[in-house]
Amino acid sequence: RNIVTMLANVVMPFSEQGLGRALNDNVDKNLASQIVARQYPDIHAVSRVQVVKADVLWILDELELAGWIEPVGQGSMWQATDKTSNIK
Repeated sequence: RNIVTMLANVVMPFSEQGLGRALNDNVDKNLASQIVARQYPDIHAVSRVQVVKADVLWILDELELAGWIEPVGQGSMWQATDKTSNIK
């Protein structure tokens, strides 16, 4: 739901890289740091948190399959569908 809500603020149309940037901007860095600290208790600092490209592609596919986004033109650009306007 957070990702779909985020789509309302993404510049349309957007690329795979644009979606990745938007996802990275919306990652809860404190929560991610806590998760890393639990899994790796000897780590003393986390310098950067980001969504990996494979996950961006998976999210892109899932959003398309669910009907939240659709390809524009040749398919390298995407836009949100009218379905996203119903999400608040």
